[in-house]
Amino acid sequence: MGRLRSKLRNAVYVTAGTPFGKTLLSFP
Repeated sequence: MGRLRSKLRNAVYVTAGTPFGKTLLSFP
């Protein structure tokens, strides 16, 4: 369970590192 959670968090960080992710995170 913890491994899946860390994998999900890692995917979020990777997405946030992309320009698309930045625009997505800029929305409230």
